[in-house]
Amino acid sequence: MVRSAKNVLGQRILKRQRQRQVLTADRDEAAGSHHQPCDDSAAGEVTAHYSQSVHLPAWDSICECIPLGSRILDVGCGAAQFAHLLMDRKIPGAYVGFDLSPAAVEIATLRLPGSRVELADARTTDLFSSVDYDIVVFAEVLAHLVDDVPVLKRVPREKHILATVPGFESASHLRSFQNTGEVLDRYRCQFSSLEISEHHTGGANGSGDTFFLLNGVR
Repeated sequence: MVRSAKNVLGQRILKRQRQRQVLTADRDEAAGSHHQPCDDSAAGEVTAHYSQSVHLPAWDSICECIPLGSRILDVGCGAAQFAHLLMDRKIPGAYVGFDLSPAAVEIATLRLPGSRVELADARTTDLFSSVDYDIVVFAEVLAHLVDDVPVLKRVPREKHILATVPGFESASHLRSFQNTGEVLDRYRCQFSSLEISEHHTGGANGSGDTFFLLNGVR
């Protein structure tokens, strides 16, 4: 009986490890994106509770810009950490998320019962035009896309966009930005109006990594 219980527990642990490995592999092979292989801690990061994520300050900044009751389209929703935060704060009036990782979509579907989560590629999906939404979110997405500007062009005019881009280099980033001017130079032509604010993961004293929040209208 004890041996049987140990076998079941071992199988569950192995299944969880494989799920994390698949999630990492899906991310690495994402069409139009670039990722370096992740170690076990990185795999755990994408499946951990949002309160344990290094991205929480960026997600907090996005949440502050979303009016309660907004209909949200979440691009590259991953394992739904950000979406879980949205739901806990009761922000969305409606939510649709998509990602091109099957493992991430599976986890997101479990975390968001009753919400719509789909397997889709931002370069080809029709969700930008077929879904009713007020705000489209690119949380920690654009820096990983080769086709970041073409993807932004797929968002219909007059839609509200919230996005974050890094102010620090990382092996998983295709690009990073030194200041708001560099962010404007790359993205302002895709917006009819755009505000960019600088934030720090370490708090108000300027410590920690820098990220930039794009808040604009196509």
